[in-house]
Amino acid sequence: MNISNNALRGGSSLRNEYGVSNWFYVGTDSRKKMRFFFNGFGGLNGKTFKPLLWNGNISKVSTNQCLIYFIGLGYNYNYTRQGQYVTQISYNDAVKTIVSQVSQNTLNLTYRLNYNITPDLTLQYYAQPYITRPLYDNFGYVDNPLSKDFDARFHTFSPQEITNESGRYLI
Repeated sequence: MNISNNALRGGSSLRNEYGVSNWFYVGTDSRKKMRFFFNGFGGLNGKTFKPLLWNGNISKVSTNQCLIYFIGLGYNYNYTRQGQYVTQISYNDAVKTIVSQVSQNTLNLTYRLNYNITPDLTLQYYAQPYITRPLYDNFGYVDNPLSKDFDARFHTFSPQEITNESGRYLI
């Protein structure tokens, strides 16, 4: 049984689906002055979780003391069906864990500068600005977190149970 004790952030344990993932890396000789690498990761966890990650980087060694990564670009896509933790609420003297489906795209740029002052002292500057857009929908609550049937683990709110008013959901 694949059980997560932290997926619901302090709530009950939650059964997870088994899945597969794959990772790859392609790069040039790290002893050269100009270097390149590209890596990726993909996975599938039943129909409930689909991560995808692509990263590329070009770096240049300017001296024996300084290594500059001057281009790094990455893209990340995450999809979680219904099991994404949102919050916990109290309702009729019971605590309900609210979950949703989320689809998120993230684009990032990485810049890094290493300056080796001595063999034991290095100064490093690292920046990674990013832009991301998560889209949440299909809100519900955890009903039977250890059920073998994925759809029985959650109660999905019907349109009569949830409304969106000015970007705020009311249940």
